[in-house]
Amino acid sequence: MGEHLHSGRPLLLGLTGSPAPDALTAPYADRLALLTTTCPTRPTRKALLVRPDGFVAWAADTDGEEKQDQEELVAALERWVGGSGAGARALTRG
Repeated sequence: MGEHLHSGRPLLLGLTGSPAPDALTAPYADRLALLTTTCPTRPTRKALLVRPDGFVAWAADTDGEEKQDQEELVAALERWVGGSGAGARALTRG
């Protein structure tokens, strides 16, 4: 994971093997690194937003409510990656 943080950009780590929804991440693509993988030791962990210093800024589990997870992810992206507002607009359309 460390090699993905060397760019100085936050890392959105998808742990279900499925990529994050483009509607949520596209507005931040130039400022956000994406990595899709699985985590056999934490199968209920869905995703992490990791700051460039290695601290976790946001986390979601597979047993969480999808809409709430998306809203919290957009709030974390707005705070740590920089506001575009487009992520929040994508939530209202979807």
